[in-house]
Parts: sequence; structure tokens; C-alpha cells
Amino acid sequence: MKIPVSWVKDFVDISVEPQQLADDLTSVGLACDGIEFFGKEAVLDLDITTNRVDAMNMYGVAREAATFYGLPLKPLPLDFPESGVPSDQTLRVTIEAPELCPVFSARVFDVKVAPSPSWLKDRLELAGQRSISNIVDLSNYVMLEMGQPTHAFDLTKLRGGLLKARMATAGEVVKTLDDVERTLTAKMGVVADAEGALAIAGIMGGASSEISDDTRVVALEAAYWNPLITRRTAKALGMHTDASHRFERGADPAAGPISIARFAA
Repeated sequence: MKIPVSWVKDFVDISVEPQQLADDLTSVGLACDGIEFFGKEAVLDLDITTNRVDAMNMYGVAREAATFYGLPLKPLPLDFPESGVPSDQTLRVTIEAPELCPVFSARVFDVKVAPSPSWLKDRLELAGQRSISNIVDLSNYVMLEMGQPTHAFDLTKLRGGLLKARMATAGEVVKTLDDVERTLTAKMGVVADAEGALAIAGIMGGASSEISDDTRVVALEAAYWNPLITRRTAKALGMHTDASHRFERGADPAAGPISIARFAA
């Protein structure tokens, strides 16, 4: 995983040189395979083992550094102003399959889809992600920063104003964001609206509710997906995504609401 040192420094005031940081992280199990320099920016290439999903993000690496050096870990900025109609008046959220998803959170945002500012593009690029649009980029930014994948739906495309976590029905088809139609089994999880499946749970969103330049209101979802169901689904469908990589290994069940607040901030 590519870890820009400047991003880690947002959360812990380390003063050591990048090579020393790399050596110290390696000594506690986050092996550094190399360092790249882009001007004044140093990027660590960390080989994070599958049992350390807690460290597959910038904040997790900062927590390790803070512990190693005996420094305070700064909190994630989560404050943001709210106005308008409460989210629960425009969007309902239900869980039909608690064995798949015991925690499912969502918020509604008024948005203007546009290119991301240069600082956001640059950070994503340093971390190995390409910029798409401000909304998608923010979702990826939060995932890289704190390890919790989120997904943005165009609220106007949610039939019945509903998002629910449920198991798929046998033969149900979802056209995913990569423009491939996926046929599901009853052992796979989905995010659905009132009329059908919209996304494959913990793996990839669907084209039917995709964000576009015309999107004005977004429903942002963050959930905890059963690692075993996610892993079996990804393997059966031949899919491996940034989201499934994390959910298969057991993401933090409490991170959903925090990640949405971070997105808003």
C-alpha cells in the first residue's frame, strides 16, 4: 500500500526522516518494500499483511507511528454544518439480513459534481488512485484515510427512497460500475432499493444508481459487511476491489458513521 508521509503527518507530529520511519514501521510488522520521492513528497510502499486490516489506511499507519514514538494521535476532523430537511425524511434505511450486515448507515447530501481540487487529486495520485470526480474522489479519500469503504448513490435513482441490505434472490442481475452484468445467487449480499438490487454488498456499486454530472443529491452509504460472505461472493464472481479487499479481512464495525462524518467534513 502506498503511504504518503505527509498524509501520516496530518495525524502525528513525527520528525524522523522517511527512511527512519520506514525502518521503524518495518520493525513493528509493517514492512516497507521501498520509498519513492516526488519532489519533497516521500511515499512509503508498505506490505501490510492480511491480519492487519487496521493498518490498511493512513490513520492506522499514523496510529502505529504514534505508539512507536510515544506521540499523541490527533483525532480525525469530523465537524460539519447541517441544514435542510433531515435525512430520515428523504431516505429510509433497513436491514433485512443482519447476518450479512449488522450495521448500515447513510446520510443525504446536496452536492455539485465537479472536478476535485488539486490537493485532493495530488494526494490520491500519490496513494495510487486516479481522480474521477469530487464525490467519488472523496469516497476514495476516506477509504484510504481511515479504511472504511463508502458508496454514493444518486438519491433520485433510488426507487421508493429506500436503501436496504439483504441477500440476493437466485438469478438476480446487477450491472456493476464496470459495465458488466453479474448474475447472483441467494448466498450473495446486495444493497437494494424498493424494487431491486443496486449494488453487490461490500464489493462494487451498480450502474443504475451511479453518480453523474447531473447528480444533485447523494445518499452516502457506509456499512459493515460479513467478511466470509464478501469473500465467497468476490471469489465466485471473479471480482477483487479495494472495498472487498478490506471487508473480506474484517473492517471496523463502528467505522461507518465516522466515515460519513469525515466525508462531510
